This record gives sequence, C-alpha cells and structure tokens, in this order.
Amino acid sequence: MRDLLAELKELRLHGMATAWAELSTQDGAAISSSRWLLEHLLQQEHDDRAMRSVRHQLSMAKPPMHRDLAGFDFAASCADAGGWGAMELKTNVSRIRVRFTRQRLRINEL
Repeated sequence: MRDLLAELKELRLHGMATAWAELSTQDGAAISSSRWLLEHLLQQEHDDRAMRSVRHQLSMAKPPMHRDLAGFDFAASCADAGGWGAMELKTNVSRIRVRFTRQRLRINEL
C-alpha cells in the first residue's frame, strides 16, 4: 500500500493532502472507491513533473547547432594562416619591436 498522504505532501499538494486526511477519517467505502483514482492521479503528476523537468533542462542546455563540412565555404573563410588575424598579429609584433628598439637606444644614449 502506498502512503498517499506522504506522496501528496512530497509533491507540495497540501490542499489535497488535507482533503485526503479528512476523507480517510470517514468510512472505508469512500476511501476504497477513491483510492485507485488518487493513485492514478499521483502517478500522472509524477510523470508530468518528470517530463517538464527534462523539457526545461533541454531548453536550458542550448546544444550546439549541427553543421556539416559539405556546406562550409572554405574560400570565404579567413581562418587560414595568412588571413587577417595573422597580418594584424605581425603588425602588432612589429610595433612592439620598434618601441623596444627606441627604448633601448634611449637608454644607450644616457
């Protein structure tokens, strides 16, 4: 036998738990006729909450979008070694070398 009162409180259905406690104080015929329905409803509530939880977790996960290599345009991509990123890096390194050389010359002049 399932403890329906504990399950109702676990699911935070306090109003239904109070109503079940009042119903259980009455005669046994009323309890037996409604117990199967309440068990069925509790099972459905458990299943529904589990499905909503999974749905929420999947919506929050944001899995990456599937992309295949067949549709990728390699010619339009600037991800190669001689692309814009490499040119900017070379320019920045050249500027740093010039600054360092100027600083070294100033120190040598002193």
